[in-house]
Formats: sequence, structure tokens, C-alpha cells
Amino acid sequence: MEPITIKVHPVDALQIKALRAFMVALDIKFEEDTPAAYNPAFIDMIRTGEEDLKAGKGIKMTLDELNALWK
Repeated sequence: MEPITIKVHPVDALQIKALRAFMVALDIKFEEDTPAAYNPAFIDMIRTGEEDLKAGKGIKMTLDELNALWK
């Protein structure tokens, strides 16, 4: 039989546990997928920036220098 997608919206951990038990009891194969909080491309950009800072790439600015950029 071909797989189908069913979206379920449990409201608490007890419902999640019950859903898992139901699937196991009926010997239904399933996989869980929790959505990522952030876009993976965004996470990669942040990690790259952090690595660049650790490698000494970047500049330090005072608040006055930073404020001068906005004027």
C-alpha cells in the first residue's frame, strides 16, 4: 500500500503519546516530523557569521560609530 500524509494537531504531550501507542498497537509504520523553528538557509547564514567572527573576520565598532552610520 502506498503511503499517505495525515496531519495531526495534538494539544499536549498526552495526546502525542496516545497517537504513538495507537500506531504501534495497529502495527502501522510511521515517522514523525517536527517543523524547524527557522529556515535552514537562515541557520546556515548565522553559523557562517559566527565562524567568521571566531576566525577574526569582522570589525569592532563603538556605539558612536554605529550611530553615525544611521545619520
